[in-house]
Amino acid sequence: MSLQFDCTSSPRKILGATESSILRLLMYFDVFQYPLLQTEVLQLLSPPNQSSAPIQEAVENLVSNNMILREKGFLRIREDAACIERRIKGNIEAEKYFKKAKSIAGVLSSFPFVRSVMLSGSLSKGYMDKGSDVDFFIITEKGRLWLCRSLLAFARKILPGPLKKFCCINYFIDTSSLSIPDKNFFTATELAFLYPVYGDEWLAAIHSNNEWFRDFYPSPIKRNHFVQKTPYLSLLKGFLEWALGGKLGGWLEAKFYNFMKDRWQKRYNLKNDGVSDVNIRTNKNVSKHHEKGHQFIVLSKVQELVKIFNERHLTNLSL
Repeated sequence: MSLQFDCTSSPRKILGATESSILRLLMYFDVFQYPLLQTEVLQLLSPPNQSSAPIQEAVENLVSNNMILREKGFLRIREDAACIERRIKGNIEAEKYFKKAKSIAGVLSSFPFVRSVMLSGSLSKGYMDKGSDVDFFIITEKGRLWLCRSLLAFARKILPGPLKKFCCINYFIDTSSLSIPDKNFFTATELAFLYPVYGDEWLAAIHSNNEWFRDFYPSPIKRNHFVQKTPYLSLLKGFLEWALGGKLGGWLEAKFYNFMKDRWQKRYNLKNDGVSDVNIRTNKNVSKHHEKGHQFIVLSKVQELVKIFNERHLTNLSL
């Protein structure tokens, strides 16, 4: 596989689909100053049960054309090699947080109607630093998302301030709403790197309901998961689910849902413009609270990197 040149109408280099996929992947992680190992690139971009040889060949072409840099097994866009040491230190720091995350996930799994607890954010990528939080993605039983969320939010509220960063629970879906509507590079990355800690059988269900993410990541990351099979307080959880499984639980569910919907509407002045819904999604089956608009910020930075790259190398890359 080689780069082609359009000599008749434009001096711009026409990138092949494989080269473009590699560059987009590296640029996305470059926003976080996180170079990828070449082995990671090959694994993520090689379709299941197919040879990674085409990806390997495309990497060699990009390196030889000085479009990407390779050092110590890492591939990167940026010239500053300090990002390699930064990543290595962050990977080491993440190992310390995994044990804490496992313990926290065990507690979260004990709450009624929690069906799965997965790591997302930086820790799911194996990276942590002083500014990082531990983000959890939670799947609840259908019809009990807002009751479950409210119980967890109350429990988090009484935690001491320094401990709150170890338990960020800003994204909930229920078992009937596994399809994620935000089809972009940011969401695809989170789906590809979801790290189940409890209820790992739901990961396959999430992936099968969002097959579009494989356009970005043909093969999601493979790791040895540490999975909490049984909630710490399984008997208590079972009793509470029995007690709240009827009319009382349904009444509380409606109350909590309407309360939070009205509260967020007033606090954030939500509009039906698409942007508000991506940042703060409030419906009966989904609770998403990312008020800072992190998704838009990241995608905007990636788009800027694409623009700079095209100007520097006279290419036709698009996000």
